[in-house]
Amino acid sequence: MTVQKFQSELLKVIQVSPNTKHFVFETSPDFSFLSGQFVMVTLSDEAGQAVRRAFSIASPPSQKGSIDLCIKILPEGRLSSHLGKLAPKQSVQMEGPYGKFTLEPSHPSEVVFIAAGTGIAPIRSMLIDLLERGHKGQITLIFGFHGSNDYIYQQEIESLAKKHKNVQVVPICSTPESSWNCKVGHVQDVIVERYPDGSDIDVYLCGPPKMVSETVAVLTKQKFVRIHREAW
Repeated sequence: MTVQKFQSELLKVIQVSPNTKHFVFETSPDFSFLSGQFVMVTLSDEAGQAVRRAFSIASPPSQKGSIDLCIKILPEGRLSSHLGKLAPKQSVQMEGPYGKFTLEPSHPSEVVFIAAGTGIAPIRSMLIDLLERGHKGQITLIFGFHGSNDYIYQQEIESLAKKHKNVQVVPICSTPESSWNCKVGHVQDVIVERYPDGSDIDVYLCGPPKMVSETVAVLTKQKFVRIHREAW
């Protein structure tokens, strides 16, 4: 993929959790990428200094003319705090695509996606892309988050599972409210419960560094060898 550097106008922004926003940024018609890749976003802070950060693309490659970014807005974040104040028609500088966390050209019968928090961004891109490619094998998404309000893209993800019989979603919440009626714990718990032998399964994993390293250790113990990972 050819790396491009360009000014990108914000087309739309949606609050998807108490501290996370979904951004839709305009791109040129010829901008292309592989699902799982990221872009570098540059914006000036209050002191006028350029701040550059990497964000995974949350939309599939089939979406032309724009890309989606899913970003946790941190009040103390040098870039995210400013992104959180952006309004449609304002612009940022982008550069990309970058990254080697991408789908393999072919897969065994089963694929497992594992995400924590905004690690769902590249996984969302990959999941939609894999379905658009016509993959007929079992696809499981294990998605971990803190509270039930952090279940980003819940309606969309569960709609995909209803539409595609080969897709199963396993949401797991670490600090649930009393109304939560799904699994409680961490993604590693699901792996141990469901996969005694993952040797013939492709797994794609994205989340915070500590979560990724701990999950890789569990995956290895459960005999997974086809592990693709991204930490942020």
